[in-house]
Amino acid sequence: MDMRYVEFIQADPFFYDRLRTDRTHPATTDYRIAQNVDWAGWEQNTRDGWHGVFPRDLELPEQGWKVHVSATLENAQCVLDLVSGHCGRQRVPFKYRATRTDLLRINLKYADRGTSGKFVTVYPATEQACAEVLNDLDALVGGMDGPYVLSDLRWNQGPVYLRYGGFRALDVRDEHDQLVPAIRRPDGELVPDRRTPSFAPPAWVPLPAFVTTARERLNADDSEAFGYRVREALHFSNGGGVYLAERLRDAATVVLKEARPHAGLSPDGRDAVERLQCEREQLERLRGVPSIVGVLGGFEHSGHHFLVLEHVGGRSLNREIAARHPMVRAGASTHDRDEYRAWALGVLEQIEAGIRAVHEHGQVHGDLHPGNVLVTPDGTVRFVDLELSYAQDAPAPSAGGAPGFTPPDGRTGVAADLYSLACLKIALFIPLTPLLALDHRTARRLIDEAVRRFGLDIGFGAEVLARLEAPRTGGAPAGERTQQAEELARTWPVDTADGVQQLRTAIVRGLHESLDLSRADRVFPGDVRQFTHDALSIAHGACGVLPALHEPGESSHRADAVLDWVSAALHRAPRTQPGLLDGITGIARTFSRFGRVDEAARLTAEIERLPFEQLPGDLYGGLVGIGLDRLDEDPDGAAITEIRRVLRDRTGELGRHIRSVKGVTRAARDRGGLLRGATGAALFWLRCYETYHQAEDLDRARRALAVDLSACTERPDGSLQLDEDRRSLPYLGSGSIGVALVAMRLLEHLDDEDLRRAVRRVIRVTRAGYTAQSGLLNGRAGFVLFLTAVQRSPFADAVSRADLIRHTRDLGLYALVHGTGLHFPGEQILRASTDWASGSAGVLTALDAYAHVVHGTAPAPTPPIPGLFPGTGTVRPPEGALDLRSHQPEPTPST
Repeated sequence: MDMRYVEFIQADPFFYDRLRTDRTHPATTDYRIAQNVDWAGWEQNTRDGWHGVFPRDLELPEQGWKVHVSATLENAQCVLDLVSGHCGRQRVPFKYRATRTDLLRINLKYADRGTSGKFVTVYPATEQACAEVLNDLDALVGGMDGPYVLSDLRWNQGPVYLRYGGFRALDVRDEHDQLVPAIRRPDGELVPDRRTPSFAPPAWVPLPAFVTTARERLNADDSEAFGYRVREALHFSNGGGVYLAERLRDAATVVLKEARPHAGLSPDGRDAVERLQCEREQLERLRGVPSIVGVLGGFEHSGHHFLVLEHVGGRSLNREIAARHPMVRAGASTHDRDEYRAWALGVLEQIEAGIRAVHEHGQVHGDLHPGNVLVTPDGTVRFVDLELSYAQDAPAPSAGGAPGFTPPDGRTGVAADLYSLACLKIALFIPLTPLLALDHRTARRLIDEAVRRFGLDIGFGAEVLARLEAPRTGGAPAGERTQQAEELARTWPVDTADGVQQLRTAIVRGLHESLDLSRADRVFPGDVRQFTHDALSIAHGACGVLPALHEPGESSHRADAVLDWVSAALHRAPRTQPGLLDGITGIARTFSRFGRVDEAARLTAEIERLPFEQLPGDLYGGLVGIGLDRLDEDPDGAAITEIRRVLRDRTGELGRHIRSVKGVTRAARDRGGLLRGATGAALFWLRCYETYHQAEDLDRARRALAVDLSACTERPDGSLQLDEDRRSLPYLGSGSIGVALVAMRLLEHLDDEDLRRAVRRVIRVTRAGYTAQSGLLNGRAGFVLFLTAVQRSPFADAVSRADLIRHTRDLGLYALVHGTGLHFPGEQILRASTDWASGSAGVLTALDAYAHVVHGTAPAPTPPIPGLFPGTGTVRPPEGALDLRSHQPEPTPST
């Protein structure tokens, strides 16, 4: 799980959202700067959770030594009064977290450790001014409570810190071709402004005497012997780390669990230290229970608290499921299924016995999920991480447990543990339990699927469902349209063109109902990227949902209203990304498609003035995507000529994201595949060849694709997947499916048996029965869209056609009823999303492509990446409708 998403599940029970200020609630009110200062000559603005306060007549340098002041939720207003008062009197610019919600958000357990704790940022204009500010603020707030700012050097006892970094917004391409904040070297070159969770000033910055003195003083304070030698960091969060360590006094192997004071907050405001102390108390009470990891002691070092735990060999149940589950492999047999079922039921028997022992000791586990269960090499189950455990006669902590295993109805105590156990019983077979909190009706679908696929006893499903269902409290019956949506989700009628159209109507209704034009930050709920820069875009914003809203013959007033909102938001936005899927290039295409010619022309002129040399080269937000758009719209223009030149000059950089680790070739994390890897460049050069007919462009396409193919590895099941650090990816946006799509396009112009072999091995990826997500770019809808392209290629056969039908049917597992419409979970499946990249709009694209290929409906959808799908050369045209009765789902995995 990507824990960055956990922050965005606190505000809304169904959609991803950011905790927002509510001035009627004291917990989220704005912080206020000192009232005894005249702020008339200061510029103030609020952006991205920061409120900036700058003297109008002061010109800041580009970079320098800056000061951070941390604070707790309890003392933040007091700290701000003192710090802002001093800065106001001395005319020193500063910014601060605008609300209590913003401060809570940056200090949550899974917040970014590089920004954690930074409540106020002060910008002294010179080194001397910085030294004076440090001393003055230390005199005012020194010794007050606040989280340690990990990226900085602590000044005396805190909460004042300092680091060297940028004062102005400058960007540069880093080694992975991403735009990142920049500072300038003495020779004038821009380099990344690294925000690491440790104090690491650039090597070329001379350290002033006050910095050197502070570091020496801090090292002297931390000179106390630690007593342990850390061998490996097992886990990190904003609350601290978990380490495998050797105890020096006796060479014993132990696990150390660290807690940082005032940091790693749970939503109820408890910090990591408070939770660690609670965990130690619970472990002491459960001492002697065989399934519980033993507690060996605890200590404090340099202000951080540590719990010493028994070391238990093995790996988490999560990892065991991933390694053993037959549905993640192509060609799994009935024997594989039976073997896994026997193992899973044996594990569940041990877990149930362990939970029963916890209850017999008067305790509640409080956070049972596969990540908190270890399976030892001999198959024994042990429970770890009991920081949410509590006595049965005590009130339950208000902080929730793991998404997908915590009862959404508020039940506590033993009943909550039994709910978590029921979820775990589903998750061992169909790991989609986060859907249960979004729509309780998914429980029966997941249970039925587990029983069908694994031949489980009917009584197993009945017992699990009984533990999941909350007591009925009456209430008004569902309306007719809601009942229709429930029936569609249950039956998922994709076997007829009329059934697909009914599903389409229900999904579009869900999009309409989720539209909210009153908000300034986003108009459709989607991925968490909306809260950084993608609220207008094709990938995650309004422009990706718009095509689904406006069908032929339908009134366009909603589409016009959304376009008006996008236009107004563009004028408000301080900086909008330039790219095809994340910014103004895609927005311009959307305006043009909907007849807003003048606005499209204005944005196009802005695109053509971009500093192409400074932009990254990827398809998602960089030059490749912009170039594909310009090829489509103005192939003879000056912009595409310049983009071609820049990308041609960068040909030698295409392999920068590829690494060789112990002889294994891998892509850097999140840097391979169609959207951000060399595959996008291959598509660009292929489209150039098809436009200008220059042989060297076809050769560039072939060589670019070879870069990402070099990072694809054959899995034990014979499929080909893109290999990244610690994971292999099959997906459309980031994995081997996207690579194969471009390879299929390339084969329209080349005769290359190695390339054909690679495509066939990628197609084998789709023989697997399980994908964690439903989305287009990183989930099952992408499998569907890919397989529709396969059907229009020389690689089409009866097996791939059957897999297309099966994956389209299995999209129904994720369908969520909300209001009177159908929705789909977004990235990480913790909340729903309507966007094109991860949510309902992308599922619609896949369903439309499926209906066109299988049922012969017209027209085929046009995804917003120009030239990606077969359409020229030796492609096979779409075939007629199939007799779906010959492709009914099998009761067991394919052999």
